[in-house]
Amino acid sequence: IRRSSLYEAGRLAHKALSFGISSILFTGSRTNVELLLKSLKQQLLKDGKDPGSVRGYRSGYLPAERRETEKNLRNGKLKAVVSTNALELGIDIGSLDLALIHGFPGSIASVWQQVGRAGRRNSISAAVIIPSGLSIDQFLAGNPGWLLGASPETARIDPLNPYIMLEHIKCAVFELPFRANETFGGQNITDILEFLSAHGMLGAFGNSDTRTYSWNSDNYPAASFSIRSASGEKYDIYDVTSKQKPMLIGTMDKHSASALIFPGAVYFHNGESYSVREIDSENKRCFVERSLSQTFTEAKVHVRTNIVRCEEGRGLFAWGETKVSASAGMYKVIDISTRKTVGHGTVDLPEDRIDTTSLWITMPEKARSRPGLLPAMNGLANLLKNLAPLFLMCDSSDIYVSTALSEPTLKQPALFLSDAIPGGVGLAEGAYDSIRSILMACREQLDSCRCSDGCPSCIGTVNSGIKAKDLTGKLLDDILCT
Repeated sequence: IRRSSLYEAGRLAHKALSFGISSILFTGSRTNVELLLKSLKQQLLKDGKDPGSVRGYRSGYLPAERRETEKNLRNGKLKAVVSTNALELGIDIGSLDLALIHGFPGSIASVWQQVGRAGRRNSISAAVIIPSGLSIDQFLAGNPGWLLGASPETARIDPLNPYIMLEHIKCAVFELPFRANETFGGQNITDILEFLSAHGMLGAFGNSDTRTYSWNSDNYPAASFSIRSASGEKYDIYDVTSKQKPMLIGTMDKHSASALIFPGAVYFHNGESYSVREIDSENKRCFVERSLSQTFTEAKVHVRTNIVRCEEGRGLFAWGETKVSASAGMYKVIDISTRKTVGHGTVDLPEDRIDTTSLWITMPEKARSRPGLLPAMNGLANLLKNLAPLFLMCDSSDIYVSTALSEPTLKQPALFLSDAIPGGVGLAEGAYDSIRSILMACREQLDSCRCSDGCPSCIGTVNSGIKAKDLTGKLLDDILCT
């Protein structure tokens, strides 16, 4: 039985602290940051040491809290920090001796950025990568040349994404007014300028041929431009333990909120547990109370994809505009120490709906006539979810995967890989361009995994007796040979 990678990461971080080695521990999710932080603080208390010598760092912490952590890392008051990729680059945190990287961070470039966080001032340093049980980590553990011998990737971004472009234009016009018929990035943006003017953000002066647009708001537009969410929508999280004085303790982008904050969920902040009491979806507010719970919650997100328009296709593969709906219908309550499921619950919140872009794979005729198509499609979806980011320079949370036995437009079984960012940023098109390479990597990981019939390192955990791993392999072969 393989030891939990999260446990191993925490063990190494605790060992480093016990020897006075200043360190940074990177992990891929907010939940992992908080679970590791909670564990490290508890171990330091048992050792009779100051639990305040280790802090967390991730999106959702308030700016003042993050600045304090950065300052205390620089001056040596903090001995360790547990972080997502939020501390990967661009922030001076002084000199650290050890970088621990729990799980592949989504790109080769990110790996080297995180490794470089240790020993930045010519001191002796070390970096340790701790692979998780996910398919992508196991693939890289078995093929280290992908990680150590390859050049950093090219980032994918669609500058014409309407959500992103709108925010860029706000920032540009703040710096210098636009004239009528002036282009931005080679695009005519008169409609966008008129839209911003109609909503009071810009002042428009002159007639249609000589009109000038200038910033007309007291707000500084760059301050509200989120680098983590294209739409910029977020939830404010309030601690209402003291009923008389609710306190804003954090924020969360709308995309992440649907799976992490809902009535009954356990929310973590700086290693402390909170129970989610209420969600105000209309005003984007979440109310939490302090809790002594030794559990965490994990939601199962159901994704539904509908095709709007095909942009390009060849054979079984195509990509285009889609509408994607995501909702957390069920959640598990998991014991922190044993990782055993100790309860279940349902989530009753509105769906998160976005207009985006998707790659879709229509199932070949040979596979459609074989029993067990849905388990095979779900197995392949799990492989794609975990391995596609290796080719797309993104995190697995940046994409949705879904399956449909009869999509309304295709009227055939299909598997979808969708951009989780409203409007899309090129991930679906990139997957379309690289789909055969991605599928061959899926086949390689399936062959190298030593499980008998499904595990988190390949197709995910499945009900026994289905032979889903074998069915997934046959489906992959059918697709690659078509």
